[in-house]
Amino acid sequence: MNILDLKTKTFEGLELNSYVPLVMKQLIIDGDDEGNEGLASECIVVKDNGMKAIDIFAKEALISITLVREYTNIDLSSEELEGYELIDIIIESGVVGTIIKEVPDAKRFITMLEDKIKQELEGANTLPAVVANNLAKLVDKIPDDINAKWFEKMLKSLPKMINAIEPERMEVLKGALGQKKG
Repeated sequence: MNILDLKTKTFEGLELNSYVPLVMKQLIIDGDDEGNEGLASECIVVKDNGMKAIDIFAKEALISITLVREYTNIDLSSEELEGYELIDIIIESGVVGTIIKEVPDAKRFITMLEDKIKQELEGANTLPAVVANNLAKLVDKIPDDINAKWFEKMLKSLPKMINAIEPERMEVLKGALGQKKG
């Protein structure tokens, strides 16, 4: 079945795979050691304030394409389609809903991806991580003739310094950095 066949919305010839091996799910979600990013990383953007957030459009597109690629016999290659046309055909056809409804493993895959994204956001959006990330950007902008080793030392000691801040002052700092209270 070809991606362009989805325009008919009849799904004639559609075959569903019932399971994607766990190791394959891990590679898709986490990426690999060769520098290929996983879906979790591709669904996350870094805001100007250093906080990470979900790119909902990338997430929707990546989940849709991945479910079709991994759980169906649909050939996604088409020279006729550009950019978001492929994703729009997939979404408009309703094939993703069919996959999720008919293949329990697809639901499990989405849950795993969402859990991984949540885990990455929680770790990246802690006050020490945001401050360290912003300070690292600052250090990168420091001219070479300034003692960069001193700044590196400061970065390494930053988590201890932040953890020693009084709770009342911590709330003020969180507010200044745009992080929610609590």
